[in-house]
Amino acid sequence: MSRTITLELPDDIYLALQRMAEKRGKNISQIVLELIKNMLAEDQLLQAIPTN
Repeated sequence: MSRTITLELPDDIYLALQRMAEKRGKNISQIVLELIKNMLAEDQLLQAIPTN
């Protein structure tokens, strides 16, 4: 299952994402999805680290 969201991005962030997408031969949606997945994976790794 997937969901659709709409983002309002400042021009500089949009242009940076566009450049990233062009360099990787992908579209902006794919780049945003990769970034989100990486952030979620990082968060899960941090939660797995004992804090005591």
